[in-house]
Amino acid sequence: MAYIGKSIESGTFSVLDTSGNTYNGSNVTFSLGTQVGSPAQLLVSHDGVIQKPGTDYSLATGGTQITFSTAPASGASIFIVEISGAVGGPLDSDLNGTELILDADADTSITADTDDQIDIKVAGTDQITIKDGAVSPVTDNDVDLGTSSLEFKDGYFDGTLHCDVLDLAGTEHTSISAGLTGIDDQSSSNDDQITIADGEVCINEDSDDLDFRVESNSNTHAFFLDGQHNSRITCGASAGESAGGYTSVFTVIQLDDNPAMSIQAKKNNDGGPSFVFVKSRNTSVGSFTSVQSGDVLGAVRWAADDGGDTETQAGVIDVRVDGTPGSNDMPGRMGLAVAPDGANSPTERFRISQNGDLTASDTSIGSLSDQRLKDNIKDYTYDLETFKKYKPRTFDWKNPVEHSGRADNRGFIAQEIKAVDDYWTYEYEINKENADYSIIYNDDGSLKDGQRAIASKLDKTDAMYISVIQQLLTKIETLETKVKALEDA
Repeated sequence: MAYIGKSIESGTFSVLDTSGNTYNGSNVTFSLGTQVGSPAQLLVSHDGVIQKPGTDYSLATGGTQITFSTAPASGASIFIVEISGAVGGPLDSDLNGTELILDADADTSITADTDDQIDIKVAGTDQITIKDGAVSPVTDNDVDLGTSSLEFKDGYFDGTLHCDVLDLAGTEHTSISAGLTGIDDQSSSNDDQITIADGEVCINEDSDDLDFRVESNSNTHAFFLDGQHNSRITCGASAGESAGGYTSVFTVIQLDDNPAMSIQAKKNNDGGPSFVFVKSRNTSVGSFTSVQSGDVLGAVRWAADDGGDTETQAGVIDVRVDGTPGSNDMPGRMGLAVAPDGANSPTERFRISQNGDLTASDTSIGSLSDQRLKDNIKDYTYDLETFKKYKPRTFDWKNPVEHSGRADNRGFIAQEIKAVDDYWTYEYEINKENADYSIIYNDDGSLKDGQRAIASKLDKTDAMYISVIQQLLTKIETLETKVKALEDA
């Protein structure tokens, strides 16, 4: 037929098969027999009356069902037409950059006149652009994502989230370091499980019963802090076993391997790592009460599984106060204890007292002497004339605090022994913390006499024996002279 104006562009129309639907005056949702993208794509007639999309009906179940706002009466006459295209241009055709007007006053639209870019206009102003890899506002700091009353549910980002202000529970933060006051799981009354503030990061600010756990590749408790107990840390397990009769505050458990702990220092000086034990009779941090004679300052204990538990100790090395302590004065002694066969606790075998004396609980002290371990075995006779040259001495230490603390000490001069037989001496270094350091070394660390400190393998007991033997030798030699004179007469 003849027409005036723009040519008519027809789309695709199809009548949907809804014969399986039953209209009983109560049902409002019915099958469409296909999937429809929008209510506007349907032309719905109810008893000859065209229904308004979005008002009289809507789509349900992903577009496969139609829902009426009012239930059709029993025996109602309803037919539905799906419109795949419309007058003015098919929806599935190429717009080729043409602006698609969406509202009645023609100020909201979608256009793609720029290659590989979609522009969205609202109320006459370009708002959003969509292109490969980015959805962006046209104007910086102009478009909101959601509102205070209409929020998105969950957000997922695989990358970096950039923002100028972070609002957490109504509190704005311009930066993390400026005051991220708390992170709460919101599942209980526990508040501020993690707090980050200027100068500190705190876990469990409110002192609730919260555990801290770090997993490794194959261990759920590679590091575990038990929130129920004060300062109880376990590495390798959720809970540590009692060891040697003590409840450990720090436990390392390694399965099927030989665990080791190391303290390493990488410094270009003569300093090294330390493991320090400290004892105080004060029960508050930052306050001080002196220890007393006999107090244990620290101990290293060895225990093992006896088939029932790991409570039984086999050996102990401990340090105790050995005298009356005072300001900058802490006399100490070290003890070494082992458990004999048939016992369940160690017994002290050796002790180094505060004056340097080494004592043993018995005299069964020996050295490794098995014949099977030795070769080139020969008779040994020490030269008598060499023996006579040793000089037992008495002396005072220049720094008595670093030694016995007594005057008129008995022993040897290491240099004199070395001159007789250097087998009985050795060299050693003196730590900077020792008062003897300034006697052996200059301020620049160089040796004052070109030698390190020299130590004697002979002690004060040896001095007594050698002195007595030398006196006996003198008497023997005197008697031999008299005997010879008598024999000559």
